[in-house]
Amino acid sequence: MNVDWDWIKQRPHFIAEGLATKNEIKVIYQYRYQRDGLQNNDRTVPLAPIYVIPKIDNLKYFNRINLFIKKNFVERQIKNFKPNIIYLTYPTQIYSIPDDYDGKIVYDCMDDHLAINNESRESIFKAEKILVQRANIVITSSKSLRNKLENRYNISRISIVRNGFNGPILKIKQQQLKRNKHLTLAYIGTISHWFDTEVIKKSLKEIPELNYLLIGPFDAGERISDPRVNYMGTVNHNQLFNKIKNVDALIMPFQVNQIIESVDPVKLYEYINFNKDILSVEYDEIERFNSFVYFYKTYENYIAQLKELMQAKSIKYTDADRKEFLEKNSWLERVREVNSLLEK
Repeated sequence: MNVDWDWIKQRPHFIAEGLATKNEIKVIYQYRYQRDGLQNNDRTVPLAPIYVIPKIDNLKYFNRINLFIKKNFVERQIKNFKPNIIYLTYPTQIYSIPDDYDGKIVYDCMDDHLAINNESRESIFKAEKILVQRANIVITSSKSLRNKLENRYNISRISIVRNGFNGPILKIKQQQLKRNKHLTLAYIGTISHWFDTEVIKKSLKEIPELNYLLIGPFDAGERISDPRVNYMGTVNHNQLFNKIKNVDALIMPFQVNQIIESVDPVKLYEYINFNKDILSVEYDEIERFNSFVYFYKTYENYIAQLKELMQAKSIKYTDADRKEFLEKNSWLERVREVNSLLEK
């Protein structure tokens, strides 16, 4: 996987933990020396961290040293562990697989890597093309990603395994909504360049009673300097509900671009589990959440939808709808889909 095991839990973490219930696995990842923003995730699976030379990955020529370290480490792990299947989550990981490896390869694509890595687009394209041709199974987390990979590499054997939520389903009673003068909206997740700070700043000016609680690692972008914006930082997954149980609604204020258009956001599944109203930017991939989410496309629409949800006497969905949706969209169900593909 391409993130530290102690990074905020994402698709690779959940799938690795789920696969370990039926398979003997080992997780290889690059150790992150800068530990700020990380959390202590459970060691539920055998881990094999790669220790490279810090701060040289972006230096021309010198980064080859780390590439050699990673390739050598992975080759040793493969030699000792003798895996039947290697599960890759990033295009350039294919370069660490020995030419004589005769097992199966799975490529699980959860992002449009070409759009994210615009500066190294050509090299990512080359690696991903090699990977999809070599892989026995190609999985994407969204319909948009499947379409992009099919058109980009002229392949049609791609399976969609969407993201999910990390159970169990919380037992939360839907309380009578109280409409306080002061409103608090919460965001949970990585705060990076895709986070729409302009929507937040403009809404703070327009609505003096509005407050924001931002939970998660600050990775990039603009940090808003306002006393009504509380950056809480990383919170362990099992403590999240206690941090947001008194907020008025949960938000997903993203800037819609090529990257976001391909994302099936884990946070929407988890937001639904928290039994709160949800306000999110709208794009095609997440229209299926329509019965659970107040969608907006413009800033004016954001304010209008916020006012509408605050005037409602109950949240947008019922507890029965919530439980039915979560039962069908848990990580347990997603791992069953992956296991089914592996068995075939």
